[in-house]
Amino acid sequence: EKMHVSECLALYTASTPNASSRVITCLTQWLTKSTTSFHNSDDLHLPWWFGILCFSFSFGGGMMIFLAPRWAKEQYLSHDEFFASIGIESRDHGLSAWIERPKFVFPYYKFSYALLFFQGPLSFMADYMNMTNDSVVHVIDRFSAVILVVAEISKIIWMYSFMKSAVF
Repeated sequence: EKMHVSECLALYTASTPNASSRVITCLTQWLTKSTTSFHNSDDLHLPWWFGILCFSFSFGGGMMIFLAPRWAKEQYLSHDEFFASIGIESRDHGLSAWIERPKFVFPYYKFSYALLFFQGPLSFMADYMNMTNDSVVHVIDRFSAVILVVAEISKIIWMYSFMKSAVF
């Protein structure tokens, strides 16, 4: 029996034997489900503008590129360009040795392009074109959405390190 993700989470909160294995099984079934709640619904007629709303991910990715923050641009600079961007000239390399450059680089532009060119059209295909159909597009959409939610949480954590202490 394939369940909704909220039912899987309810299994987690219930203190029953083998709850963790039942939750994992339920989540696996939910993640690989190729239908929606509207499967085989003949009376579902979505307005045209609903299809446009599926491209909200594309709009968000485009806005991320258009309004890219300074940290996103600077993390791809060369060593000298990076230190010049924070006010240290190349002749001051003795000082630059004391300032540690971030070791992890968040893939900001890859994330933006994934939203723009992949998740938007994929959402349209799954949630508008195939809403009532059994389709592998639903599985791909769900996998992609989970990965991109994890990427968004990572981006928020990464952005926190660039915030000024006066903000908090």
